[in-house]
Amino acid sequence: MAGRTSMGKCENCSRIVAKNAMNRHIEKCVREKELTESSGAGAPRTKIFHILVEARGSPMYRLHIDAPASAALQTLEKFLRDTWLECRGHLSAFNIGETP
Repeated sequence: MAGRTSMGKCENCSRIVAKNAMNRHIEKCVREKELTESSGAGAPRTKIFHILVEARGSPMYRLHIDAPASAALQTLEKFLRDTWLECRGHLSAFNIGETP
């Protein structure tokens, strides 16, 4: 359908956001959440990766994930299979930058 905008829900704030604005929204939303949940100047901060997952050949299906930098790809794979993927017989493919 031409002209139809894909929408998604931010699980941080429950706001419905257009697909083309989700990256900007998540950056702002996570930053605001970090400020409100800050537990003091001495608290260690965990480095978080924002991961965009798309269905190969169907970019209208996408999922934004915030994951700790220390998480293993096996943990990400398990999360994806438990949350989103129906077919457990296929292998996942991960690209990091230009490196598959």
